[in-house]
Amino acid sequence: MQKPAQRKGKILFINAVDEVRRDKTISMLEEKHIDKIFKAYKEYKDIPGFAKVVKNEQILENGATFNISQYVSRLEVKDDASKQSFGELMTEWKKNRIELYEGINGLLED
Repeated sequence: MQKPAQRKGKILFINAVDEVRRDKTISMLEEKHIDKIFKAYKEYKDIPGFAKVVKNEQILENGATFNISQYVSRLEVKDDASKQSFGELMTEWKKNRIELYEGINGLLED
């Protein structure tokens, strides 16, 4: 209700899923993570792969979903991606897949 005029009718989505330090099954925010999240909040602007300002109309067009990944993609296009071999890309994918499963298993263990 008390947003500045330039922020009214908009929502800032921040995808800070990678802004944690993981220690086995525990994830915690460090000062640098908190600072990055707070800076994105204060600046209230798009940051590729991290934050996106979305108009309310766009949210309604998307079925009023507040799913962060709907608006902020974690996928980054690497400049050198075209130089990577299929084997390198597959190895990277496998590593990311394992990290994902470990993270899910860590959440389910609690």
